Amino acid sequence: MVKVTNQTNERRICLYHQFIIEMIDLPDFKLRQMVKRSYGWVALLEPTPRCFLCPICGRKSIAHKRQKKRTLRHRVIPHFGFIHVEVPVYHQQCTTCLHVWSVQWQGVPQHGKVTDLFKKAVVTLCHESALQSVANTLRVPYTTVERWYYQWAEEEVENLHTMRTDPTVVCFGGGMSFTVVTGE
Repeated sequence: MVKVTNQTNERRICLYHQFIIEMIDLPDFKLRQMVKRSYGWVALLEPTPRCFLCPICGRKSIAHKRQKKRTLRHRVIPHFGFIHVEVPVYHQQCTTCLHVWSVQWQGVPQHGKVTDLFKKAVVTLCHESALQSVANTLRVPYTTVERWYYQWAEEEVENLHTMRTDPTVVCFGGGMSFTVVTGE
């Protein structure tokens, strides 16, 4: 029988913690705790400390209200379920012009119930299955999956317009060839 030392346990916990941080992949936050709730696992996050400048005058601000939190779907893990994140809602007030605003976190939309990473995961699943199948599996309305998919397609087309490469053949089939020009 192999004896597990405290140092080995600490190493395992550290690796688990690092894995969770990398899986969450939200640079503005640090992991406080993982908790199991009735709807799945939730990563309780807290923002890394920083100073928020007023978007109007660029001066220092203070915390206005901080009692709200939002829980959003964040990751889809096949055959496991969803990982959610709980993020605080920060309202700041400028000390000079008294403007009040909500802090926007990278990867967390101002409104909605899912993160940008979740949307991208859904779109990726749409490449492997029909949109209706993905919608049913993830319990997301079909029209929402469709909207996310076509928003992503528009972003990719815009990205193609900014690239500077030679024309590329992307598909041959049925006696026809298609060429996509990916830049000037």
